[in-house]
Amino acid sequence: MISSREELQRVREMYSRNLMTEKKRILVCAGTGCVSGGSLEIFERLSELVSKRGMNCQVELQEEPHENTIGMKKSGCHGFCEMGPLVRIEPEGYLYTKVKPEDCEEIVDKTIVAGEHIERLAYNQNGIVYKKQDEIPFYKKQTRLVLEHCGQIDSTSITEYIATGGYCALEKALFDMSSDDIINEISEANLADAVEEDFRQDANGHK
Repeated sequence: MISSREELQRVREMYSRNLMTEKKRILVCAGTGCVSGGSLEIFERLSELVSKRGMNCQVELQEEPHENTIGMKKSGCHGFCEMGPLVRIEPEGYLYTKVKPEDCEEIVDKTIVAGEHIERLAYNQNGIVYKKQDEIPFYKKQTRLVLEHCGQIDSTSITEYIATGGYCALEKALFDMSSDDIINEISEANLADAVEEDFRQDANGHK
């Protein structure tokens, strides 16, 4: 139970530090489209292979930092459903598309262990291979606001949400703003428009 601003800041710093000490993070998309394509099976297979290779595989963010930990995470929808199942590798930012269970061993051995990029699993458009997610034209068209970290953290983990700045707005509202300040901030932010714009950009990217 977090009961003060100081405690929230302390917890945020701790979880952020712990997240950054993970040697690698494997983010398997758990959005509806990718799940229907078998992403949960891919998640289980990757977890199994990482553990079999003798690496410290952790599904949940640890309360204490552990170097050389491989973080296994089910991310939210990346928005690129037509290319799923999707697997993102951090800290490199590699995005592998249309991943199958039989690809998992190569991903672990070449990318997780050896640090190599697997070109055949990368997105390819007009003969151009895009290694990283943020280089792909589909994503370059987007400026995500509400969904900024979607696909980059464990979508079910409140600790990872806090680690990436979660509840900063609540903290500001509780301790730095008056009631009138809060009302004005919400009115000026056009939050409904921001959410609509995120979904509109996703939809346009699918066309």
